[in-house]
Parts: sequence; structure tokens; C-alpha cells
Amino acid sequence: MSIPDKLFYTIGDVSQLTGTKPHVLRYWESKFKFLRPARRYSGHRKYSQRDVDLINRIRYLIVDKKFTLAGARREILRQLSARPDGAGKEASKGMSPLGAFPLLQDVKQEIESCLEILGPSTDNHPA
Repeated sequence: MSIPDKLFYTIGDVSQLTGTKPHVLRYWESKFKFLRPARRYSGHRKYSQRDVDLINRIRYLIVDKKFTLAGARREILRQLSARPDGAGKEASKGMSPLGAFPLLQDVKQEIESCLEILGPSTDNHPA
């Protein structure tokens, strides 16, 4: 199945794209600390393309290669730490700074939308 070019995907989208049921995706999030999709203000998950690629890799290792969860986690961390861009260091801690940029842009847009709804400020405090 071809992956549509979107900034973020819902859990339903990711489930269809990867062939992985939503409850399995949520379970993997609890076991793979570097798999942390962003959340909308409503709490719904927003998966990035990086998240989808990572889920496909996890699925390949667990389903096709018969890795255990711990083995798949070690293998992915090993692969990421071997990358010349050092992505594994950030992956072991959570989202990379570059991976956070789209999320921060989305948060900024949400805040700007809220400010528009609230209207102009009536207090005398500088912005």
C-alpha cells in the first residue's frame, strides 16, 4: 500500500498503512520509548512519517523476523546509533530535535488559532 504524503496520520491511518491493529500500536508505544507520536490538544495521536517508518520496522522485526519485543528494541537502537547523523542518541531519549519541529509548528498554529478566537488583548501587558 502506498503511503500518502501527509504531515501527520491518525491511529486509524497508521493501522491501515502498516497492517497493525490500533491496540497493538498503543501497546508498542508503551514498550518502545522512542515511539512517541505527538498528541493533538484533544489528546488524539498524531503520527509522523518517521513514526510510520518506525512502526513498519518494528512490525518487520517482530512479525517477519520473529524478534522478541526486547530484541526488536535492541536492534532498532543499534541501527539508529550506527547512523552517522547520531539519530540513535536522540531515539533512546525520545523525539529528536528535528523530529519535534513539525510538532512545534502545529502547536504554534493551535495557539495562534486560540488567540484569534479570544480576540485582542484588553490588558496593558506587553506581548
